[in-house]
Amino acid sequence: MNIEARWLDILKATGPQTTAIAIACLIFLMLPTWGVISPLEAWERHLVVFALLVCGLLAVASVLTAAYTFFPAGRWLSYWINNWRLKRQVAAYIPFMTEKDRKIIAYLLEKNQKQFTGASDGGYAVGLISRGIIEADLRDKQVFRENDIPFHIPDPIWEVMVEHRSEFKYEPEYSEEDGETEVFPWRVHWLVE
Repeated sequence: MNIEARWLDILKATGPQTTAIAIACLIFLMLPTWGVISPLEAWERHLVVFALLVCGLLAVASVLTAAYTFFPAGRWLSYWINNWRLKRQVAAYIPFMTEKDRKIIAYLLEKNQKQFTGASDGGYAVGLISRGIIEADLRDKQVFRENDIPFHIPDPIWEVMVEHRSEFKYEPEYSEEDGETEVFPWRVHWLVE
């Protein structure tokens, strides 16, 4: 391997190595001003400054890369933007919700309940599920009954629903059998199915 291509191996150096070389170059540039060595020739000064710049920038890039692994600003920004878009879409959809959808959201807001169980097909909440306003809340290998699947409203969407609480009028519905038991608005009565 020729000498011209060997200097590119510095690009493979780790962050601490390039930092050490950059500090060494800086100290070497300061030695003549401290009177430790005689003044440097122009070409020597240019060579040391070049090495200082290359290694210094590599060290800065290494520090920024390490900082990004601990503080992934890009992922945080993406998460924030996606939540902001989701909130806007849900708020824009509220005027177009069906009466059944409104009853479900009104019930959950009144009971301050973000999670509930329902049939695997979603029952009357199927429209809200298809819009992503309600999601299934199952974990891997979780055992469940077909008629008791856990569902939830994601936090960003819940915040929108709480802000628009006045648009969801809560009127409890009672069972036709006894007239006293409140029914869940997302459940489809077994005789209707």
